[in-house]
Amino acid sequence: MLNHTNPCSGISVLICCYNAAWVLPRTLVALSRQKFSSDFGWEICIIDNNSHDSTAECVRRFIKKNGDIDVSLITEKQQGLSYARIAGYQAAKFPILIYCDDDTLLCEDYLQKAFDFMRDHPQTGLCGGCGAAVFESEPDPRILPYLDRYATGPQGQESTSDITERGFVFGAGMVVRKSVMDAILNCGFAFSSLGRTGKMLTGGEDVELGNAIRAAEYRIHYFADLKYEHILPARRLTWDYLNQMAYGNGYSSVVMPWPKTLFSYKSHPLYVAIWTCAEFLKRGIPVWLGGATQSQELDFAAIRGALKGVLAEFFSLFEKRRKARGFYRKLMAYAREKNSI
Repeated sequence: MLNHTNPCSGISVLICCYNAAWVLPRTLVALSRQKFSSDFGWEICIIDNNSHDSTAECVRRFIKKNGDIDVSLITEKQQGLSYARIAGYQAAKFPILIYCDDDTLLCEDYLQKAFDFMRDHPQTGLCGGCGAAVFESEPDPRILPYLDRYATGPQGQESTSDITERGFVFGAGMVVRKSVMDAILNCGFAFSSLGRTGKMLTGGEDVELGNAIRAAEYRIHYFADLKYEHILPARRLTWDYLNQMAYGNGYSSVVMPWPKTLFSYKSHPLYVAIWTCAEFLKRGIPVWLGGATQSQELDFAAIRGALKGVLAEFFSLFEKRRKARGFYRKLMAYAREKNSI
């Protein structure tokens, strides 16, 4: 019998998709094989983020074959991973959310272990697991030292680690307490970075969400027993793609509020612009002289993205900073009130 008084009475698995027909069936099959040692409710919500392939048809076929699983298909027309994630949160029935990327295969006890962990750690607002890369073709060897940028590998030193100071977890398979999402959204949280929008490889939404959850004074944990496989197709296994990711993350870093500097001069758009230009020259010299290491090449790609962000959004940064400061003031007041109860 489902215990409805349990604050962790069920799990909503949220899969945000964009043109995912090539991989989504494998992700859904992995979910259909979940094994449970205790009784709790669960559902799968697939958010189709404006796909123009057969993603929706894949979902309908899965629903037809798996009538015993609660599956819903949601359409989110606003392009961007952040919009899709919010749409999934709004549709979710249960108090624990698992954001499962459309190319991520959760191990068969993932839901059970996530449920147990969140039940036993009520102050944890965000939790992440350990991913293994699955290469669909031979990768460029230059990307191998940077597989953490593909949401794989350990996220902490121990099998169970409090990584609140790190401030985020990989979005693939991340576990979020819905009540924490309620709290930060009620305080006015809105993603500054929309995540990947089509071919634009912007990122940072995982960091932005983690920063907000940490500011609300919830803990962030890494739990190595939450294991998943991250499927990486040939197009993502190139040095050029890795540079594109670095460029996109650099762009996002400019528009994203950073709580540690938000109430100081270092977050002022003029300072950001001057710092970015100075870093562009500093990081560019080894590249222009032809002696850059791989790490320096990626750093330069990131600062080029940041410079693009400054040029494209400089005037809007003033308003974004004002709104972010207001949000974090509300969030800190919420945290004080929560801790006084």
